[in-house]
Amino acid sequence: MQSVERAFQLLEALADSGGVSTLSDLAAASGLPMPTIHRLIRTLVQQGYVRQDTARRYTLGPG
Repeated sequence: MQSVERAFQLLEALADSGGVSTLSDLAAASGLPMPTIHRLIRTLVQQGYVRQDTARRYTLGPG
C-alpha cells in the first residue's frame, strides 16, 4: 500500500506544479528519496499516467 500512496503523492506533486516537473522538483515537493521517485516514475510512465519529454521533464499523461 505504501507504494500506491507514494505514487499518488508524486501525481499530486506533479499536478500542483502545473503538470510539468523535473525529478529534482518532485523530490523537493514530495520529500521522497530519489531512488523511490525513479522507481515510481518509471512505473507511472509505463502505465501512461506520466510522460517524459525531450528535456527530461515529466508531464501528466492521458492515464
